[in-house]
Amino acid sequence: MSRSIDAPTALIGRRVRHPDYGYGVVLRVRYGGLHSQVLFHNGMRVWVRTIDLEWVEAPPAVEDAWTPPGDRTQVLQILEAFRLGVVPRDDVPHLTFGRDEHIARVRAALADVAAGGACLLIEGPYGSGKTHFLEYVAHLALQEGFVVARAELDPLEVTPYKPKRVYRSLLESLTALRLDGSSGTWVDLLADAVERDAVLDPPHVYLSRALQALRRDWTSERADLVRAWLAGEMYSRADLNAIRMSQWPTWLDHSTAADHLCYLLSGWSALVRALGYRGLVLLIDEAETVGHVGLRVERSRGFNTLRGLIALAQNHPGTDRLARLTWDKSDQAYKDAHGFVHSGVRPLPYAYRRPTHIGLFIAATPVFQVADEDWRAMVPATHRLVLWPLLDDDFRRMTLYIVRLFRAAYPEAGVTETDADAIWHVLRRHLNWEAGPPHPRLFLKALTELLLLKRRYPSESWARLAETPETPRLLLI
Repeated sequence: MSRSIDAPTALIGRRVRHPDYGYGVVLRVRYGGLHSQVLFHNGMRVWVRTIDLEWVEAPPAVEDAWTPPGDRTQVLQILEAFRLGVVPRDDVPHLTFGRDEHIARVRAALADVAAGGACLLIEGPYGSGKTHFLEYVAHLALQEGFVVARAELDPLEVTPYKPKRVYRSLLESLTALRLDGSSGTWVDLLADAVERDAVLDPPHVYLSRALQALRRDWTSERADLVRAWLAGEMYSRADLNAIRMSQWPTWLDHSTAADHLCYLLSGWSALVRALGYRGLVLLIDEAETVGHVGLRVERSRGFNTLRGLIALAQNHPGTDRLARLTWDKSDQAYKDAHGFVHSGVRPLPYAYRRPTHIGLFIAATPVFQVADEDWRAMVPATHRLVLWPLLDDDFRRMTLYIVRLFRAAYPEAGVTETDADAIWHVLRRHLNWEAGPPHPRLFLKALTELLLLKRRYPSESWARLAETPETPRLLLI
Protein backbone atom coordinates (compact mmCIF):
# COMPACT_ATOMS: atom_id res chain seq x y z
CA MET A 1 0.00 0.00 0.00
CA SER A 2 1.06 3.58 -0.56
CA ARG A 3 -0.24 7.07 0.08
CA SER A 4 1.33 8.88 -2.85
CA ILE A 5 -1.12 11.15 -4.68
CA ASP A 6 -1.02 11.00 -8.47
CA ALA A 7 -2.51 13.48 -10.93
CA PRO A 8 -6.21 13.99 -10.10
CA THR A 9 -7.51 12.16 -13.18
CA ALA A 10 -5.28 9.17 -12.40
CA LEU A 11 -7.09 8.60 -9.10
CA ILE A 12 -10.37 7.54 -10.70
CA GLY A 13 -10.81 3.78 -10.74
CA ARG A 14 -8.13 3.12 -8.11
CA ARG A 15 -8.77 0.58 -5.36
CA VAL A 16 -8.35 2.19 -1.95
CA ARG A 17 -8.73 1.63 1.77
CA HIS A 18 -10.13 4.18 4.24
CA PRO A 19 -9.42 3.85 8.00
CA ASP A 20 -13.12 4.25 8.87
CA TYR A 21 -15.08 3.01 5.84
CA GLY A 22 -12.87 0.13 4.67
CA TYR A 23 -12.20 -0.83 1.06
CA GLY A 24 -13.61 0.86 -2.02
CA VAL A 25 -13.02 2.31 -5.48
CA VAL A 26 -12.52 5.99 -6.38
CA LEU A 27 -15.31 7.23 -8.65
CA ARG A 28 -14.67 10.99 -8.91
CA VAL A 29 -12.35 13.71 -7.60
CA ARG A 30 -12.76 17.42 -6.94
CA TYR A 31 -10.74 20.42 -5.77
CA GLY A 32 -7.72 19.32 -7.78
CA GLY A 33 -7.72 15.86 -6.22
CA LEU A 34 -8.00 16.95 -2.58
CA HIS A 35 -11.35 15.16 -2.21
CA SER A 36 -12.32 11.78 -3.69
CA GLN A 37 -15.74 10.21 -4.02
CA VAL A 38 -15.39 6.52 -3.10
CA LEU A 39 -17.81 3.64 -3.54
CA PHE A 40 -17.10 1.46 -0.51
CA HIS A 41 -17.66 -2.29 -0.27
CA ASN A 42 -20.74 -1.79 1.95
CA GLY A 43 -22.46 0.20 -0.81
CA MET A 44 -21.83 3.66 0.70
CA ARG A 45 -20.78 6.42 -1.71
CA VAL A 46 -18.91 9.10 0.27
CA TRP A 47 -16.68 12.12 -0.38
CA VAL A 48 -13.51 11.79 1.72
CA ARG A 49 -10.14 13.51 1.93
CA THR A 50 -7.79 11.93 -0.58
CA ILE A 51 -4.92 12.09 1.89
CA ASP A 52 -6.81 9.65 4.15
CA LEU A 53 -6.85 6.96 1.46
CA GLU A 54 -4.36 4.14 1.04
CA TRP A 55 -3.95 2.77 -2.48
CA VAL A 56 -4.38 -0.98 -2.77
CA GLU A 57 -2.47 -2.38 -5.70
CA ALA A 58 -4.59 -4.59 -7.96
CA PRO A 59 -3.10 -7.77 -9.44
CA PRO A 60 -2.16 -7.55 -13.12
CA ALA A 61 -4.96 -8.50 -15.48
CA VAL A 62 -4.64 -11.89 -17.11
CA GLU A 63 -4.62 -11.70 -20.89
CA ASP A 64 -7.35 -13.90 -22.28
CA ALA A 65 -6.97 -15.41 -25.74
CA TRP A 66 -10.62 -16.43 -25.89
CA THR A 67 -12.16 -16.74 -29.34
CA PRO A 68 -15.88 -17.00 -30.17
CA PRO A 69 -17.53 -20.38 -30.86
CA GLY A 70 -17.29 -21.61 -34.44
CA ASP A 71 -21.04 -22.19 -34.76
CA ARG A 72 -22.60 -18.97 -36.11
CA THR A 73 -26.05 -19.94 -34.82
CA GLN A 74 -24.65 -20.23 -31.31
CA VAL A 75 -22.93 -16.85 -31.63
CA LEU A 76 -26.19 -15.23 -32.74
CA GLN A 77 -27.99 -16.73 -29.76
CA ILE A 78 -25.33 -15.33 -27.42
CA LEU A 79 -25.62 -11.85 -28.94
CA GLU A 80 -29.40 -11.94 -28.62
CA ALA A 81 -29.05 -12.83 -24.94
CA PHE A 82 -26.62 -9.91 -24.48
CA ARG A 83 -29.09 -7.58 -26.19
CA LEU A 84 -31.57 -8.53 -23.49
CA GLY A 85 -28.98 -7.96 -20.76
CA VAL A 86 -28.58 -11.67 -20.01
CA VAL A 87 -25.35 -13.68 -19.80
CA PRO A 88 -25.87 -17.33 -20.85
CA ARG A 89 -24.58 -19.72 -18.21
CA ASP A 90 -22.27 -21.50 -20.63
CA ASP A 91 -20.53 -18.21 -21.40
CA VAL A 92 -20.04 -17.02 -17.82
CA PRO A 93 -16.34 -18.11 -17.71
CA HIS A 94 -15.53 -16.00 -20.78
CA LEU A 95 -17.45 -12.96 -19.54
CA THR A 96 -16.08 -12.71 -16.02
CA PHE A 97 -13.77 -9.71 -15.84
CA GLY A 98 -11.67 -8.16 -13.11
CA ARG A 99 -11.98 -11.19 -10.83
CA ASP A 100 -8.62 -12.94 -11.30
CA GLU A 101 -7.69 -12.48 -7.64
CA HIS A 102 -11.09 -13.76 -6.49
CA ILE A 103 -10.97 -16.77 -8.81
CA ALA A 104 -7.62 -17.77 -7.33
CA ARG A 105 -9.23 -17.67 -3.87
CA VAL A 106 -12.11 -19.84 -5.09
CA ARG A 107 -9.72 -22.41 -6.55
CA ALA A 108 -7.92 -22.59 -3.21
CA ALA A 109 -11.26 -22.99 -1.40
CA LEU A 110 -12.30 -25.84 -3.71
CA ALA A 111 -9.05 -27.61 -2.89
CA ASP A 112 -9.95 -27.21 0.79
CA VAL A 113 -13.40 -28.69 0.12
CA ALA A 114 -11.83 -31.79 -1.40
CA ALA A 115 -9.59 -32.03 1.66
CA GLY A 116 -12.47 -31.70 4.14
CA GLY A 117 -14.60 -28.57 3.73
CA ALA A 118 -14.50 -24.79 3.31
CA CYS A 119 -16.68 -21.69 3.50
CA LEU A 120 -16.34 -18.38 1.63
CA LEU A 121 -18.46 -15.29 2.23
CA ILE A 122 -18.74 -13.17 -0.94
CA GLU A 123 -19.72 -9.58 -0.18
CA GLY A 124 -20.35 -6.60 -2.40
CA PRO A 125 -22.89 -3.80 -2.96
CA TYR A 126 -25.92 -4.31 -5.17
CA GLY A 127 -24.86 -4.53 -8.81
CA SER A 128 -21.30 -5.65 -8.07
CA GLY A 129 -21.86 -9.02 -9.77
CA LYS A 130 -22.28 -11.43 -6.84
CA THR A 131 -24.85 -13.61 -8.63
CA HIS A 132 -22.72 -13.67 -11.78
CA PHE A 133 -19.68 -14.64 -9.71
CA LEU A 134 -21.62 -17.48 -8.07
CA GLU A 135 -22.42 -18.73 -11.58
CA TYR A 136 -18.69 -18.74 -12.27
CA VAL A 137 -18.07 -20.68 -9.04
CA ALA A 138 -20.70 -23.22 -10.11
CA HIS A 139 -19.07 -23.67 -13.52
CA LEU A 140 -15.60 -24.02 -12.01
CA ALA A 141 -16.76 -26.47 -9.33
CA LEU A 142 -18.47 -28.70 -11.89
CA GLN A 143 -15.34 -28.75 -14.04
CA GLU A 144 -13.27 -29.60 -10.96
CA GLY A 145 -15.37 -32.69 -10.20
CA PHE A 146 -17.80 -31.40 -7.56
CA VAL A 147 -21.57 -31.70 -7.36
CA VAL A 148 -23.21 -28.25 -7.19
CA ALA A 149 -26.50 -27.08 -5.68
CA ARG A 150 -27.73 -23.51 -5.34
CA ALA A 151 -30.50 -21.59 -3.60
CA GLU A 152 -31.53 -17.94 -3.77
CA LEU A 153 -32.95 -16.88 -0.43
CA ASP A 154 -35.86 -14.49 0.02
CA PRO A 155 -38.01 -13.45 2.99
CA LEU A 156 -41.13 -15.34 1.86
CA GLU A 157 -40.56 -18.48 -0.22
CA VAL A 158 -37.01 -19.84 0.16
CA THR A 159 -36.47 -18.46 3.63
CA PRO A 160 -33.89 -19.97 5.98
CA TYR A 161 -36.28 -19.99 8.93
CA LYS A 162 -38.05 -22.74 6.95
CA PRO A 163 -35.10 -25.15 6.50
CA LYS A 164 -37.09 -27.66 4.46
CA ARG A 165 -37.72 -25.06 1.75
CA VAL A 166 -33.99 -24.38 1.53
CA TYR A 167 -33.38 -28.12 1.17
CA ARG A 168 -35.94 -28.47 -1.62
CA SER A 169 -34.50 -25.50 -3.50
CA LEU A 170 -30.98 -26.93 -3.24
CA LEU A 171 -32.08 -30.40 -4.29
CA GLU A 172 -34.06 -29.17 -7.30
CA SER A 173 -30.98 -27.36 -8.60
CA LEU A 174 -28.46 -30.08 -7.77
CA THR A 175 -26.22 -30.71 -10.79
CA ALA A 176 -23.33 -33.03 -11.53
CA LEU A 177 -21.20 -33.80 -14.57
CA ARG A 178 -21.49 -37.55 -15.01
CA LEU A 179 -18.81 -39.87 -16.34
CA ASP A 180 -20.27 -39.76 -19.86
CA GLY A 181 -20.07 -35.95 -19.87
CA SER A 182 -23.81 -35.39 -19.49
CA SER A 183 -25.41 -33.21 -16.82
CA GLY A 184 -27.11 -35.18 -14.06
CA THR A 185 -29.71 -34.35 -11.42
CA TRP A 186 -30.18 -35.77 -7.94
CA VAL A 187 -32.37 -38.51 -9.43
CA ASP A 188 -29.52 -39.49 -11.77
CA LEU A 189 -27.15 -39.64 -8.81
CA LEU A 190 -29.58 -41.92 -7.00
CA ALA A 191 -29.73 -44.16 -10.07
CA ASP A 192 -25.93 -44.30 -10.17
CA ALA A 193 -25.84 -45.15 -6.45
CA VAL A 194 -28.35 -47.96 -6.95
CA GLU A 195 -26.49 -49.31 -9.98
CA ARG A 196 -23.14 -49.30 -8.17
CA ASP A 197 -24.66 -50.58 -4.93
CA ALA A 198 -23.29 -47.59 -2.99
CA VAL A 199 -23.71 -47.92 0.78
CA LEU A 200 -23.53 -45.24 3.47
CA ASP A 201 -21.84 -46.41 6.66
CA PRO A 202 -23.13 -45.74 9.26
CA PRO A 203 -26.68 -45.83 7.86
CA HIS A 204 -28.20 -42.44 7.06
CA VAL A 205 -31.68 -41.88 8.49
CA TYR A 206 -33.08 -40.68 5.16
CA LEU A 207 -30.77 -41.68 2.31
CA SER A 208 -29.96 -45.24 3.38
CA ARG A 209 -33.64 -46.10 3.73
CA ALA A 210 -34.42 -44.63 0.30
CA LEU A 211 -31.51 -46.43 -1.40
CA GLN A 212 -32.54 -49.74 0.11
CA ALA A 213 -36.10 -49.35 -1.18
CA LEU A 214 -34.98 -48.21 -4.65
CA ARG A 215 -32.62 -51.16 -5.03
CA ARG A 216 -35.58 -53.48 -4.68
CA ASP A 217 -37.67 -51.56 -7.20
CA TRP A 218 -36.72 -48.49 -9.27
CA THR A 219 -39.61 -48.18 -11.73
CA SER A 220 -42.84 -48.80 -9.81
CA GLU A 221 -45.28 -46.27 -8.43
CA ARG A 222 -43.89 -46.97 -4.98
CA ALA A 223 -40.41 -45.98 -6.23
CA ASP A 224 -41.88 -42.67 -7.38
CA LEU A 225 -43.28 -42.17 -3.88
CA VAL A 226 -39.87 -42.90 -2.35
CA ARG A 227 -38.18 -40.33 -4.60
CA ALA A 228 -40.89 -37.79 -3.84
CA TRP A 229 -40.44 -38.44 -0.12
CA LEU A 230 -36.68 -37.92 -0.42
CA ALA A 231 -37.33 -34.66 -2.28
CA GLY A 232 -39.20 -33.35 0.76
CA GLU A 233 -42.82 -33.89 -0.21
CA MET A 234 -45.17 -33.26 2.71
CA TYR A 235 -46.19 -36.75 3.79
CA SER A 236 -48.00 -36.88 7.10
CA ARG A 237 -47.93 -39.97 9.28
CA ALA A 238 -51.38 -40.90 7.96
CA ASP A 239 -50.15 -40.55 4.35
CA LEU A 240 -47.12 -42.76 5.02
CA ASN A 241 -49.30 -45.38 6.67
CA ALA A 242 -51.65 -45.37 3.67
CA ILE A 243 -48.82 -46.08 1.21
CA ARG A 244 -47.27 -48.78 3.43
CA MET A 245 -44.36 -46.62 4.61
CA SER A 246 -45.39 -46.54 8.25
CA GLN A 247 -41.82 -47.05 9.52
CA TRP A 248 -40.45 -44.12 7.54
CA PRO A 249 -39.83 -40.78 9.29
CA THR A 250 -42.12 -37.89 8.45
CA TRP A 251 -40.69 -34.66 7.12
CA LEU A 252 -40.51 -31.77 9.55
CA ASP A 253 -41.46 -28.32 8.31
CA HIS A 254 -40.59 -26.64 11.60
CA SER A 255 -38.35 -23.60 11.85
CA THR A 256 -36.22 -25.56 14.34
CA ALA A 257 -35.40 -28.34 11.84
CA ALA A 258 -32.08 -26.86 10.66
CA ASP A 259 -30.43 -30.00 12.06
CA HIS A 260 -32.39 -32.10 9.53
CA LEU A 261 -31.37 -29.79 6.65
CA CYS A 262 -27.67 -29.99 7.51
CA TYR A 263 -27.80 -33.72 8.25
CA LEU A 264 -29.39 -34.37 4.85
CA LEU A 265 -26.89 -32.21 2.97
CA SER A 266 -23.92 -33.85 4.65
CA GLY A 267 -25.47 -37.23 3.75
CA TRP A 268 -25.70 -36.19 0.11
CA SER A 269 -22.07 -35.11 0.25
CA ALA A 270 -21.06 -38.53 1.58
CA LEU A 271 -23.09 -40.21 -1.17
CA VAL A 272 -21.55 -38.21 -4.02
CA ARG A 273 -18.10 -38.90 -2.56
CA ALA A 274 -18.94 -42.61 -2.69
CA LEU A 275 -19.76 -42.11 -6.39
CA GLY A 276 -16.33 -40.63 -7.11
CA TYR A 277 -17.05 -36.90 -6.90
CA ARG A 278 -14.82 -34.64 -4.83
CA GLY A 279 -17.58 -33.19 -2.65
CA LEU A 280 -20.73 -31.07 -2.57
CA VAL A 281 -20.63 -27.32 -3.28
CA LEU A 282 -23.55 -25.23 -1.99
CA LEU A 283 -24.17 -21.75 -3.41
CA ILE A 284 -26.38 -19.47 -1.30
CA ASP A 285 -27.38 -16.13 -2.86
CA GLU A 286 -29.13 -13.11 -1.29
CA ALA A 287 -28.18 -14.25 2.21
CA GLU A 288 -28.75 -10.76 3.63
CA THR A 289 -32.51 -11.27 3.21
CA VAL A 290 -32.45 -13.48 6.30
CA GLY A 291 -32.61 -10.25 8.30
CA HIS A 292 -35.56 -8.84 6.34
CA VAL A 293 -38.28 -10.88 8.07
CA GLY A 294 -40.30 -9.03 10.66
CA LEU A 295 -40.50 -11.31 13.69
CA ARG A 296 -37.50 -11.72 15.96
CA VAL A 297 -38.00 -15.47 16.35
CA GLU A 298 -38.05 -15.94 12.56
CA ARG A 299 -34.81 -13.97 12.17
CA SER A 300 -33.24 -15.99 14.96
CA ARG A 301 -34.21 -19.28 13.30
CA GLY A 302 -32.92 -18.04 9.94
CA PHE A 303 -29.60 -16.99 11.46
CA ASN A 304 -29.35 -20.41 13.11
CA THR A 305 -29.81 -22.14 9.73
CA LEU A 306 -26.97 -20.12 8.19
CA ARG A 307 -24.78 -20.75 11.23
CA GLY A 308 -25.47 -24.47 10.93
CA LEU A 309 -24.49 -24.53 7.26
CA ILE A 310 -21.28 -22.63 8.01
CA ALA A 311 -20.43 -25.01 10.86
CA LEU A 312 -21.09 -27.91 8.49
CA ALA A 313 -18.64 -26.58 5.89
CA GLN A 314 -16.06 -25.70 8.54
CA ASN A 315 -16.32 -29.15 10.19
CA HIS A 316 -16.95 -27.77 13.66
CA PRO A 317 -16.11 -30.35 16.34
CA GLY A 318 -19.13 -32.06 17.83
CA THR A 319 -21.50 -31.40 14.93
CA ASP A 320 -21.50 -35.12 14.06
CA ARG A 321 -22.74 -36.12 17.52
CA LEU A 322 -26.08 -35.47 19.16
CA ALA A 323 -25.14 -34.17 22.58
CA ARG A 324 -27.43 -33.36 25.46
CA LEU A 325 -29.99 -30.70 24.56
CA THR A 326 -31.26 -28.00 26.88
CA TRP A 327 -34.36 -25.86 26.61
CA ASP A 328 -33.66 -22.19 25.88
CA LYS A 329 -36.65 -20.36 27.28
CA SER A 330 -35.81 -17.02 25.66
CA ASP A 331 -35.52 -18.58 22.18
CA GLN A 332 -38.21 -21.22 22.77
CA ALA A 333 -36.03 -24.00 21.34
CA TYR A 334 -33.82 -26.94 22.26
CA LYS A 335 -30.13 -26.16 21.86
CA ASP A 336 -26.90 -28.12 22.09
CA ALA A 337 -23.71 -27.09 23.86
CA HIS A 338 -22.62 -25.06 20.80
CA GLY A 339 -25.83 -23.02 20.75
CA PHE A 340 -27.32 -24.67 17.65
CA VAL A 341 -31.09 -25.18 17.58
CA HIS A 342 -32.41 -28.75 17.19
CA SER A 343 -35.82 -30.11 16.39
CA GLY A 344 -37.76 -30.96 19.50
CA VAL A 345 -39.67 -33.72 17.66
CA ARG A 346 -36.82 -35.83 16.29
CA PRO A 347 -33.41 -34.20 16.86
CA LEU A 348 -30.46 -35.17 14.67
CA PRO A 349 -26.77 -34.21 14.64
CA TYR A 350 -25.99 -31.39 12.23
CA ALA A 351 -23.36 -33.45 10.38
CA TYR A 352 -23.90 -37.02 9.21
CA ARG A 353 -20.16 -37.49 9.61
CA ARG A 354 -16.97 -35.47 9.50
CA PRO A 355 -15.20 -34.30 7.46
CA THR A 356 -18.22 -33.26 5.45
CA HIS A 357 -16.43 -32.31 2.19
CA ILE A 358 -18.96 -29.50 1.77
CA GLY A 359 -18.08 -26.17 0.21
CA LEU A 360 -20.35 -23.28 1.17
CA PHE A 361 -20.22 -20.09 -0.90
CA ILE A 362 -22.52 -17.40 0.51
CA ALA A 363 -23.20 -14.18 -1.41
CA ALA A 364 -24.54 -11.28 0.63
CA THR A 365 -24.80 -7.52 0.44
CA PRO A 366 -23.18 -5.91 3.50
CA VAL A 367 -25.77 -4.57 5.93
CA PHE A 368 -25.64 -2.73 9.20
CA GLN A 369 -25.04 -5.38 11.83
CA VAL A 370 -27.93 -6.28 14.10
CA ALA A 371 -27.46 -7.74 17.54
CA ASP A 372 -28.33 -11.35 16.73
CA GLU A 373 -26.85 -11.55 13.22
CA ASP A 374 -23.77 -13.43 14.32
CA TRP A 375 -23.58 -15.84 11.40
CA ARG A 376 -21.20 -13.50 9.52
CA ALA A 377 -18.85 -13.49 12.50
CA MET A 378 -18.40 -17.25 12.05
CA VAL A 379 -16.57 -16.59 8.77
CA PRO A 380 -13.05 -15.29 9.48
CA ALA A 381 -11.71 -12.33 7.52
CA THR A 382 -9.38 -14.62 5.58
CA HIS A 383 -12.45 -16.40 4.16
CA ARG A 384 -14.27 -13.29 2.94
CA LEU A 385 -14.20 -11.92 -0.59
CA VAL A 386 -15.14 -8.34 -1.41
CA LEU A 387 -16.27 -7.89 -5.02
CA TRP A 388 -15.01 -4.55 -6.25
CA PRO A 389 -17.02 -2.65 -8.85
CA LEU A 390 -15.52 -3.29 -12.28
CA LEU A 391 -12.90 -0.80 -13.39
CA ASP A 392 -12.31 0.85 -16.75
CA ASP A 393 -9.86 -1.82 -17.91
CA ASP A 394 -12.45 -4.51 -17.17
CA PHE A 395 -15.04 -2.76 -19.32
CA ARG A 396 -12.44 -2.36 -22.07
CA ARG A 397 -11.84 -6.12 -22.08
CA MET A 398 -15.58 -6.73 -22.14
CA THR A 399 -15.88 -4.45 -25.17
CA LEU A 400 -13.13 -6.34 -27.00
CA TYR A 401 -14.77 -9.70 -26.35
CA ILE A 402 -18.19 -8.59 -27.58
CA VAL A 403 -16.61 -7.07 -30.70
CA ARG A 404 -15.02 -10.47 -31.38
CA LEU A 405 -18.42 -12.12 -31.04
CA PHE A 406 -20.01 -9.58 -33.35
CA ARG A 407 -17.30 -10.08 -35.98
CA ALA A 408 -17.91 -13.84 -35.88
CA ALA A 409 -21.65 -13.32 -36.37
CA TYR A 410 -21.49 -10.51 -38.95
CA PRO A 411 -18.09 -10.47 -40.69
CA GLU A 412 -19.58 -8.41 -43.52
CA ALA A 413 -20.31 -5.48 -41.14
CA GLY A 414 -16.70 -4.31 -41.36
CA VAL A 415 -16.20 -3.95 -37.58
CA THR A 416 -12.62 -4.66 -36.48
CA GLU A 417 -10.98 -5.20 -33.11
CA THR A 418 -9.36 -1.78 -33.44
CA ASP A 419 -12.89 -0.31 -33.20
CA ALA A 420 -13.21 -1.60 -29.63
CA ASP A 421 -11.40 1.38 -28.11
CA ALA A 422 -13.55 3.91 -29.99
CA ILE A 423 -16.72 2.07 -28.94
CA TRP A 424 -15.57 2.06 -25.33
CA HIS A 425 -14.99 5.83 -25.31
CA VAL A 426 -18.39 6.51 -26.89
CA LEU A 427 -20.21 4.38 -24.33
CA ARG A 428 -18.24 5.96 -21.51
CA ARG A 429 -19.52 9.39 -22.54
CA HIS A 430 -23.13 8.31 -22.99
CA LEU A 431 -23.60 6.10 -19.93
CA ASN A 432 -23.14 8.88 -17.36
CA TRP A 433 -19.83 7.44 -16.16
CA GLU A 434 -19.19 10.44 -13.90
CA ALA A 435 -21.82 9.10 -11.50
CA GLY A 436 -19.98 5.78 -11.32
CA PRO A 437 -19.49 2.78 -13.62
CA PRO A 438 -22.77 1.30 -14.89
CA HIS A 439 -24.09 -2.12 -14.02
CA PRO A 440 -22.17 -4.61 -16.21
CA ARG A 441 -25.39 -6.00 -17.71
CA LEU A 442 -26.51 -2.49 -18.63
CA PHE A 443 -23.17 -1.87 -20.33
CA LEU A 444 -23.41 -5.23 -22.10
CA LYS A 445 -26.87 -4.43 -23.43
CA ALA A 446 -25.90 -0.95 -24.63
CA LEU A 447 -22.76 -2.29 -26.31
CA THR A 448 -24.67 -4.98 -28.20
CA GLU A 449 -27.33 -2.50 -29.33
CA LEU A 450 -24.64 -0.14 -30.61
CA LEU A 451 -22.96 -2.90 -32.62
CA LEU A 452 -26.26 -3.95 -34.18
CA LEU A 453 -26.91 -0.35 -35.21
CA LYS A 454 -23.49 -0.29 -36.89
CA ARG A 455 -24.52 -3.28 -38.97
CA ARG A 456 -27.61 -1.37 -40.12
CA TYR A 457 -25.81 1.96 -40.70
CA PRO A 458 -22.21 1.00 -41.57
CA SER A 459 -21.24 4.47 -42.81
CA GLU A 460 -22.16 6.26 -39.56
CA SER A 461 -19.56 6.97 -36.88
CA TRP A 462 -19.82 5.37 -33.45
CA ALA A 463 -20.53 8.74 -31.84
CA ARG A 464 -23.31 9.44 -34.33
CA LEU A 465 -24.86 6.01 -33.77
CA ALA A 466 -24.90 6.59 -30.02
CA GLU A 467 -26.98 9.73 -30.56
CA THR A 468 -29.49 8.31 -33.04
CA PRO A 469 -33.14 8.12 -31.89
CA GLU A 470 -33.05 4.37 -32.52
CA THR A 471 -30.53 3.91 -29.75
CA PRO A 472 -32.41 2.94 -26.54
CA ARG A 473 -32.86 6.12 -24.54
CA LEU A 474 -33.05 4.08 -21.35
CA LEU A 475 -29.42 3.14 -21.82
CA LEU A 476 -27.74 6.02 -23.61
CA ILE A 477 -28.55 9.16 -21.64
